[in-house]
Amino acid sequence: MVAECVVPGHGRLRVPASGDEVLVCTLTCSPAATGESFVHGERCLHFTPGSTVTLRTKLRVYGTAGKPPRPLGEVLDHAFIVRDGSGPTDPPPEAP
Repeated sequence: MVAECVVPGHGRLRVPASGDEVLVCTLTCSPAATGESFVHGERCLHFTPGSTVTLRTKLRVYGTAGKPPRPLGEVLDHAFIVRDGSGPTDPPPEAP
């Protein structure tokens, strides 16, 4: 998945971390983070407030307690998902 995020005024960007519902295989960001912290049990990377960050991640989302997996938009609720990897990235052809 590729996502773009605007860093909030506090300079911390919440990113997915492995847990019961999510397995993060890889996570890279551009520009590089200046630090990392865990706030209220959530992983946060530190950046210049207001900057735009591109996240690239390979992750798996699992359902729990008999529920289906959460959509990627909920896993990264603050991001604009550019490409989710679930299908072709080209738009469908126009009808004649």
